[in-house]
Formats: sequence, structure tokens, C-alpha cells
Amino acid sequence: MALTTRFRQRVASAALAALAIPPLVGTAKAESLLPVLDRPATPNGLAEQSVLLAAANAGERLVVVGERGIVLFSDDHGLHWQQAVVPVSVTLTTVTFATPTLGWAAGHAGVILHTQDGGKTWQKQLDGHIAQRLLQAEYASAKNDTDPKRVARSAQAKALATPEADKPFLALHFVDLNTGYAVGAYGLLFRTTDGGKHWDAWVTRSDNPKGLHIYAVASDGKQLLLAGEQGLLLHGDTDGQAFTAIDSGLRRSFFSVSHAAGQWWLAGLQGSLLHSADGKKFESISGLPPISWASIQKSDRQLLLTNQAGMAFVLDPGSSKTRQLPLAPGFPIATVFPSGDGGLIGIGLRGVKRLPSTTP
Repeated sequence: MALTTRFRQRVASAALAALAIPPLVGTAKAESLLPVLDRPATPNGLAEQSVLLAAANAGERLVVVGERGIVLFSDDHGLHWQQAVVPVSVTLTTVTFATPTLGWAAGHAGVILHTQDGGKTWQKQLDGHIAQRLLQAEYASAKNDTDPKRVARSAQAKALATPEADKPFLALHFVDLNTGYAVGAYGLLFRTTDGGKHWDAWVTRSDNPKGLHIYAVASDGKQLLLAGEQGLLLHGDTDGQAFTAIDSGLRRSFFSVSHAAGQWWLAGLQGSLLHSADGKKFESISGLPPISWASIQKSDRQLLLTNQAGMAFVLDPGSSKTRQLPLAPGFPIATVFPSGDGGLIGIGLRGVKRLPSTTP
């Protein structure tokens, strides 16, 4: 599990191993977070060669995020990149856009950022200090709740509410411009209903008694699905107040979840790829390499999948058929996503690069 956890942290929805999730208590003192939370990301001429972990489309613009608070954006399909203005220098692990201008990014130390100009400049909405107070409030509320399950889970909120506990967010998803979810290590779960102006801790509202890491979240507009380690799957309605565990039939960690062409898709450890029409009963797709998946990216009516070996596949959601893309060797790819002009962009431990490839 430790290797899988390190991998998930370093690249996109699943990282390549170098920045381990720290133990819940005892390694990150509150005062040690102050420099990275208060120090803006440093302009860097080599930012394109830095470790980059996640990508998103802001309309025609491409946006990628990674270590030390680096955010890059491109308006010419990845030929040239500019570094954004970011108020923190923590590692950013995820980014998403609801419109071409409105987006969010998140990462370590409980950081959630917001942009209103398509990723050029970012403002902090949440950090570990604020998150600690929200978790303390959740613990106080949950321990006296009438729901015995929520009372039992209050210990998780209490553990995460300590200043020593790092709070790494690993995925973000916005159902609309107002309602969004941020998930992460140790069962972290936060929700906003006003576009991130205010966030609420929802750790005790998920059926995750072991505090397993939550790696991914997706929605079809009505349902939400959260996926994590050891086969964790949590299902909820977008207007509901709790997430219930469901059984996929596998105990392998899931690193990515997506909804496309009326189907739910789960990708995870040892090449596991599952699909479902209702988000509750899943079937496995066989015949794929037994190599853990790193990410799923939507590309028009298809899905792009990348595994830990840097192999990329195109999947047709209608037929469930896959084909491998003939990527050029020499660049360690962790996540592949469409450039917007028929090409592909790869990101990973060596930064970002346009990839010569057959159009997906």
C-alpha cells in the first residue's frame, strides 16, 4: 500500500513515487507549514521541466499543476507555456474547471485555490489552518449527533483536526458553479455550496471507518462516486447528506473515476478497469496489461488511459474496446491528455511536452 500511495501522490491522479503522504500525526508541525502557505510560487524559467501532476482544460486553454505551487497555462495547444501567479508554494495535485474562466486547484497542507481568469492568477480559499478549525467544528458536531455512525466516525475528524496532521487533497470535482467536493488522504472530504467561498468538513458523512485515502471523485450530475484505496467506493446523491460504501467486487485500490457516454469507469491497481451503467454494479474489462493505471482523461467521446509504465490507451466507452497509442519513447509519461488541436500532451516527472502520436 505504501508504494501505491507514493505513486498516487506524484503524478496526476496517481503519482510516480517520491513525495510520500506523511503519517497522519507527528511529522509536519504547524509552524513548518507557514513558509509554503505564505510564500508565493517562485517564477521559474525551468518550470516546464518540473514535476507536474494534473491537467485540465479551461476552454481552449490548457492548465497544468505540480510541485512547489507551479501552475502553467498554454493558449497555443501546448507549444508555449506561461507560469501563473500562485499565492502558495505547496505541491498541487489536482485541478479542475467549471467554465473557461472559473477553476480550482488543490494539494498538500489543506490548500484549495480558485481562479477567475482561466488560470492566470489564483487566490487561496482554504489552507491547513482553516481546515483544522473546520474539522474541529465537525468533530464537535458529530460526537453529539443522533446518528451512531456519525458519532463513531467523529474520531477521524478529531485526528485530522490536529495541527501536526498534513491534509493532502488529491482530487476535486464541481457539480456546478457552486457545489464542489475536495477529497484526499486519510478520508479527507470537504464540500462547498458557494463556489468555495466557504468549505465544510464532511469526513464523518462518509462510510469510511478506516480513514482510507480517497483518490478520485466524479459525478454524472445526479450521483457522485468517490474512489480510493483497498477498493473503497463511496456513493452519494449530489443533493444528499452522506456517502455510502458500495462493493465493486475488488479490493484493489482505485486511482481514477470518470463518467462518460452513460457509463461509470474505474481504473486502479494491477490494470483493473471496471465499468458500470448505474454506478453501483461493476463489471471488469479483461485483456489489458496488469500494470496499475495512473489516470483517465476524457477526449471527445473517448477516454485516454495512462498506466504506470507510461503506456497510453484510447478506450471507446460504447464498445469497451481499447487500443494502445504509439507514443514516442524517451519521455516518462504519467498522464496524457488532448491538446485541443488533435495532438496529445504528456506530463510527469520531467515536466510537460507535446507528444508525437496518432490522433486518438
